[in-house]
Amino acid sequence: GAADPEAQVPAALKPWIPWVFEGQDQRACPLPAGGGERLCGWPGRLDLDLDAAGGLFAQHWHVDAETWVPLPGGPGAWPQDVRVGSVAAPVVEHEGVPALRLEPGEHALTGRFDWSAHPQTLPVPSATAMVALRLDGETVALPRRDADGRLWLGGGSAGGAAAERDTLALEVYRRVDDDIPLRVVTRLDLDVAGRARE
Repeated sequence: GAADPEAQVPAALKPWIPWVFEGQDQRACPLPAGGGERLCGWPGRLDLDLDAAGGLFAQHWHVDAETWVPLPGGPGAWPQDVRVGSVAAPVVEHEGVPALRLEPGEHALTGRFDWSAHPQTLPVPSATAMVALRLDGETVALPRRDADGRLWLGGGSAGGAAAERDTLALEVYRRVDDDIPLRVVTRLDLDVAGRARE
């Protein structure tokens, strides 16, 4: 295995290590597959209960090192009364989205939205993969998000009449090369539309 980098620091500089890493020590954070920036915050499911007057949100976060955590919402739908556990937390704009800074550990976030009529879409951070949505008292089975991560609220349900119908078309082509050895090349053409599926 690789040697501990701190072991290679001269003794005279070791007392400075905590000062150098102050507020930006990400050594406990895992690296994503393929490289890139370390991932220090891991979001759980985002629970939203929204109606024409606003609504509530709740989300659990696991944090490995002090980091900024993005929240749902944005201009015109700014998260209000945000709490970490039972403690009020200041929300600021960070990299263009509402966010707060969390220490390492497990955190339960809650907050609310206030509006006079719910917007067509609600910005949801791309890091949040799972969303449970109740809209005007009804559970939306398959919440719909666009390519920018915005959650669709207009029309109420992702399964409504305006939703695209699920379709699947499959065409199979085979080519046989009469050679030694015999070779069969298969080509599959898939045409899939509708809700997101694997």
